[in-house]
Amino acid sequence: LKKNKIAIVGPYPKPYGGISIHLQRVLSQLDLHDCPYDFYNESKNSLKAKNSVQFNNLLSRLLGLLRIATTSYKLIHYHSPNIFGRLFFCCYGLAGKEVYIHVHGASLHDIVSKPLQALLAKFFAKYVYIIADNKDIYELAVSLNPKKVLLIDAFLPPLVYLEHPEINIYNKYSENVDLVISMVGWFSEYKGKDLYGFDTICEAIKLIKNRINVRILISVNGTQSISIYQNFLKLITKMELENNIILITDDLEDVWPLIINTDIFIRPTCSDGSAVSIKEALWMDVPVLASDCVPREADCDLFKCQSGHDLYEKLLVF
Repeated sequence: LKKNKIAIVGPYPKPYGGISIHLQRVLSQLDLHDCPYDFYNESKNSLKAKNSVQFNNLLSRLLGLLRIATTSYKLIHYHSPNIFGRLFFCCYGLAGKEVYIHVHGASLHDIVSKPLQALLAKFFAKYVYIIADNKDIYELAVSLNPKKVLLIDAFLPPLVYLEHPEINIYNKYSENVDLVISMVGWFSEYKGKDLYGFDTICEAIKLIKNRINVRILISVNGTQSISIYQNFLKLITKMELENNIILITDDLEDVWPLIINTDIFIRPTCSDGSAVSIKEALWMDVPVLASDCVPREADCDLFKCQSGHDLYEKLLVF
């Protein structure tokens, strides 16, 4: 067993997000099948994961890197989008270790758009394997000429049970409402834009609320950009959306109890990766309306990226 042990590096909830939820479910599967692993946890205030090693401050990272370097792991699986972390873990590949760099979102596009980072990525990629969440990432990863590129969906189904304590919490929001929408995201910026499309949502809800009684429940994973958050609050006040937009800021262990209580799930991002939340909604037979910023699942209905008016028109169909 010792020679088959793997090392996994990345964030564990809390906070809850696509990568951390993916890792939570991966580790659960490894535990279920008695697969040996060490998990190097980058999150500072997370829940306690089994076989976890602290990896979230300077000292713990240095000790963790030394431990990884001196342990004969079968493979090293790196999930973080951090460019410097990826390049450093590629050095383990250069040293002969089996390293898998998992790309969950648009971060690889950001790397190759910068000349120096692109040069470094091209040099180091040939020593590692790259796991891509979607075809767009896959094609970009292939251009870096790594050992191998694997296209693997990041979605792992949740454990659904009707006795989940949070299911009934969201029922109250659907009272006296014609259309209930759900969404998850971060207040985050991407190339000067509202990454998760909170501004797009405001525009669409402003247009549709005069036609039907609508409410959107937004599970907020956290705030990475104060300016995006402040702009969102201003839009809510300016457009008089206080009764139409409900922010859920609690850390949700699962988002499916929220999604399953709504009529439609939306994903208005201006950039994206695998979008685990979309797959979760589709898996539960909840209709999905997503921006066309990247190729989407066949069952998704699409609207023009960053167009609140197009989103409004698509919502009218439901």
